[in-house]
Amino acid sequence: MQALAFHETGDPGATLRLEHIEEAQPGSGEVLLQVLYSPINPSDLHMIRGRYGYQPPLPASPGGEGVGVVVKVGSQVTEVRAGDRVICIGAWNLWREKVICKASCVVRVPAAISDEVAATCYSNPLTNVL
Repeated sequence: MQALAFHETGDPGATLRLEHIEEAQPGSGEVLLQVLYSPINPSDLHMIRGRYGYQPPLPASPGGEGVGVVVKVGSQVTEVRAGDRVICIGAWNLWREKVICKASCVVRVPAAISDEVAATCYSNPLTNVL
């Protein structure tokens, strides 16, 4: 599968690369998601630059918010099932085609909410100071 990844911190334009990585299988309490949308959050850019409070082990993919469809569920997962559209809370590496995350980190999205809106539901909003 494809992933935007960085192997060292620095300028996003110089360090991010589109690369092929192996698709993982969900373990106990985990789900495999097909990522539909993952917004660019300022925190993602700070993480790539090495200036964020949480720095993942490298190599890593940015992306802390997003919406996706559950492809597979691991054992012990009862909260969601394959085919559910969900948002991710407290997950990382969402700038990938597919991602593994804890089932406890996903919330089903009502059909009335578009993918674009759902992907940004847990992003910090921009503020406009006049």
